[in-house]
Amino acid sequence: MNLRFIIDFRYRHLFSPYFALTVKTNLYLYHQIYIHQNRSANNNWNRIFQLAPSFWFSIPNVLVHTNQIKILANYTVYDFEDILPEVRSYIFRKLIYSDSLIVFLTNNLKFNFAYQLEKGDNGTFFKDIFAEQISREIVSHFIDLGLVYTRIQGIQLTTAFNWQIRREWNMFPVRRQVRDYYSFGPRMVVSYNMNRRLLLSVDFSPRIYRDFNIERQYYTMARVNLNYLF
Repeated sequence: MNLRFIIDFRYRHLFSPYFALTVKTNLYLYHQIYIHQNRSANNNWNRIFQLAPSFWFSIPNVLVHTNQIKILANYTVYDFEDILPEVRSYIFRKLIYSDSLIVFLTNNLKFNFAYQLEKGDNGTFFKDIFAEQISREIVSHFIDLGLVYTRIQGIQLTTAFNWQIRREWNMFPVRRQVRDYYSFGPRMVVSYNMNRRLLLSVDFSPRIYRDFNIERQYYTMARVNLNYLF
């Protein structure tokens, strides 16, 4: 048996036609209950808390600037952990900062910039004393620079270049870096409005990456999406 409780709150305040503040909060509670006695040791509560304030600034036909700070905390606690041989409850937390800028160069051409920082950790959670023991830390950076061209009727062409960096550390027995991932490459996206309800997009991106004990390697990602709007 599963019980779910979801609470969403959104507040937006427009300071002027050019500047606005939006605050989003989310509370998610999930209780998993096993009816059979031999599985009841897996009964647990999953608690997820999110808070995301964002700022929006716009000068019509010139630029749009948006940035957001998002805080996420995920606690999973087992109901009968005191009779289990080891602690199974865990915690996952993340801080996400994102920044995006759109500059309108001409009526049919615009420049896009996007940056995102993610910093998180996870580990064991001791519910009796409401304390945690962090076992891993993760830091990621993502940067994307692109031009969007919309001159052709019904077709939007995006050419971009992006970088992704991801570093991870294990905390036991001592703090030690276990991953140093670096990836970059160009990206091209073609979007076509087939009609008022159908949108076709093709995404193509050759990549170069490296990591611990891995010299520079190459691969290519391609994706085709067909979206239908009701």
